[in-house]
Amino acid sequence: MSSRYLNEIMAVIFIELWTTIKFFFEKFYNDGKIVEALCQIMKHFIRGLGTNFLPYIDQFFAIIINGYSNIPISSYLYSFEIVVTSYMNEVSIRDKIKNTLGLLCKQTLTYLPDLRNLLIIILI
Repeated sequence: MSSRYLNEIMAVIFIELWTTIKFFFEKFYNDGKIVEALCQIMKHFIRGLGTNFLPYIDQFFAIIINGYSNIPISSYLYSFEIVVTSYMNEVSIRDKIKNTLGLLCKQTLTYLPDLRNLLIIILI
């Protein structure tokens, strides 16, 4: 079976499941085990879909930012890393990656106030 055929099958499955996946991310954003399972599912879709996932990047980044802004579950950061390593050569989303990274870093500093102070001292 060709990889193109497998990619097309993965795309059909993803389109059918995307609404459900988003629902679970929104409903269980603060449950670490569920978020981790959802992020694992997304890892396989991201890698399996290749560039066919790009139209969903904005929605997925919004899920990551919203979830991580509410509770510091590291799976959100892991999902972002998967996107970055999968699509770092895609010029069309570099600004989205940069902006999302900035938001995630700012949020991380709110979770680590002592680190924030240390970074301010180092940067001065």
